[in-house]
Amino acid sequence: ALAVILDKNALPSITGWICDHQCQLHCTRMDYEGAIAIRKIKKLACEMVGKEYMDEIFCAPEEPADVKAAVVGAGPAGLSAAFFLARAGFDVTLYERESCAGGVVRNVIPSFRIPEAVVDKDVDFIRKNGVKMVFNADLDAMHYEKLKEAGFDWVFYALGAEKPNMPSVTGNGRIIDATSFLKGFKAGERIVQNGHVVVIGGGNTAMDTARAAKRLGNQVTIVYRRRRNEMPCDREELDAAESEGISISTYCNPKDFTDGVITLAVMTAGPEDESGRARPVDTGEEFVLHADLLISAT
Repeated sequence: ALAVILDKNALPSITGWICDHQCQLHCTRMDYEGAIAIRKIKKLACEMVGKEYMDEIFCAPEEPADVKAAVVGAGPAGLSAAFFLARAGFDVTLYERESCAGGVVRNVIPSFRIPEAVVDKDVDFIRKNGVKMVFNADLDAMHYEKLKEAGFDWVFYALGAEKPNMPSVTGNGRIIDATSFLKGFKAGERIVQNGHVVVIGGGNTAMDTARAAKRLGNQVTIVYRRRRNEMPCDREELDAAESEGISISTYCNPKDFTDGVITLAVMTAGPEDESGRARPVDTGEEFVLHADLLISAT
C-alpha cells in the first residue's frame, strides 16, 4: 500500500497527519457506507511499515545520472519535485535557505499538530532516493544563470508564497501575521505571555495560531466575520481549539486597536458572494475587547 501511495505522493507521513483531505468531501463512497478515510490510511501505512521495507522500496541510482537538476526550496513542493526527479533518473541537488528541510510544515506548523519525527521520516526517505540537500544556501547563488553555469540542466523553483494578508485595522495596537507568530512560537520565542490574544480568521491556520497562543498562558479569542458553520477550518481543529478553552466570536470584524482596546464591528449576513456564502455586512453596531496582541490569520 505504501509503495502505491509513494508512486504519486512524496510525503505520505506528512499528508497522513495534516492533509485537509478535500478528496474525502467528494468521495463516491459517500453514496454508500461513507468516504474512504484516505488520510488515516496513509498515516497507518507509514506507521506500520518498518525500516527494512523502506530500505527495499527506495531506488537511488547506483551511478550518478548525466542530467543534473537543481531544486530551490525544500518545502513540500521542492521536496516532492526533488523526489520524483530523482526517481526518474535525474542527478538532483536540493537547495534550502534554512538549516533544515520541510518549509512551512517544519518551521511554522506547531509540533502539537505534527511531530518533528514525522517530517524527518519523509525527508530521510527522499534523501535515500539519491537527493543531495544543501542547507543555509546562498540565495545569490540560486539565480538561474548561476545554476546553469554550475552545470545544472534543469532548475525548479519552489520558493513558497508567504505574503501575509494584514487587516485594515487602525490604531497603535500590536498586530502581526499568523505565519510570523507561528514561526516564532516554533523557534521557542515567547511573543506574548499571560495576556489576551485575539486571532482574526476561521481556517486551520487560525486554529493553530490560537492553540499556540493558549500554550503561552494567554486568554485567546478567535473572531470571525461570518457564521460559525462557514468557518473553513476542519471541524476537528475547531473542536480541539474549543476543548482547550479558546473562545469563538462570530459575525464580528476588528476595526481599530488603540491602547489595548479592540473595537469590533458587528456583522450580519448579506447577499451571497462568488463563493456561494452570505457576504458579511456591517450593521453599524460595535463592541470592544481588551487585548495585548492581534494576530491576522486570514
